[in-house]
Amino acid sequence: MDERDRPNLGLYLYEEIELELHESEKTFWSAISAMQIPTLELMIAATEAQPLPPRQPMHLRAIVHRYAQTLFSVEAKRYPRDSRLHHWMLKLKERIGARIIHGVKELESRGRHKMQRLDYHGVTESQMMQTVNDAIQELINTWPDLGHIQQSPEQSIQEEKENSILEPRESAKPKTNEREIERRRKLLEDYKSATKIFSNRKIYESQNAGIHKPEFYEWIRGTLPSHSKTTKKLERFLREKKQPIPRKPKP
Repeated sequence: MDERDRPNLGLYLYEEIELELHESEKTFWSAISAMQIPTLELMIAATEAQPLPPRQPMHLRAIVHRYAQTLFSVEAKRYPRDSRLHHWMLKLKERIGARIIHGVKELESRGRHKMQRLDYHGVTESQMMQTVNDAIQELINTWPDLGHIQQSPEQSIQEEKENSILEPRESAKPKTNEREIERRRKLLEDYKSATKIFSNRKIYESQNAGIHKPEFYEWIRGTLPSHSKTTKKLERFLREKKQPIPRKPKP
C-alpha cells in the first residue's frame, strides 16, 4: 500500500484500529452467518410438501450496509483534518470494500463445509460491492470536515467522478449547524431502516421526494434552508416512510 494512501497515525494507533475492526467484524460475521440457509433444509423442502425458506436479499444487504459504514468509521474518525482527507477516504473505501468481500467469501467457504449457503438469497458479489460502495459514499458525502477543507484540483476532479455532485464554491457555502445536520442524518437513517431503501439515488431520482441531486446533498450537509419548500417536501416524504416513485424519463 502506498504510504500516501493513509495518514501517518503511528503503529500503535493502527494496532488499536485493527483491534476495533476485529471486534466489529465478529459481530457482523455472526449476523451474516445467521443468514446462511442449511442445505439439508432446502433438500427436505424440495422433496417433501414443505415451503422453501424465504429469500432475504434486502436483509442481507442491510447487514452489509451497516458492516461497511461501521468498519469505515473505525479508521476514518481518527484521520486528521487535512487537504488529503478526501483522497485518504477514497482509498479507505477501497480497502474496506476488499476486506468485506474477502470476509463474505470466507464465510461462504466455511458454510459449504457445514452444508450452509449464503448465496441462496441471490445477492451477487457485484451487488454486495455496490452496497458497500453506496454505504461508504454516503458517509463521505456527509463527513463534517470535508466541507471545510480546500481540495486540490486533482481531488476535486476525482470527487466529481465519484459522486457527480455539483457544489457551490467553498466561500459561498453558508455556515452549517451541527445539530441540524445530525437531525437530518437521523431522519434519513430512520427512513432507510424502515423502508429498506439504502440508495440515496433512489430517493433523489424519485418524483414524490420533491428534490434533485444537488439539493439533496445540500440538505444532507445542512446548507439547504429548513424553511425552503424543497426541504419541507423531502422531510415529509422521509417522515411518512414513502416508497420512491421513479421519475418518468423525458421523451
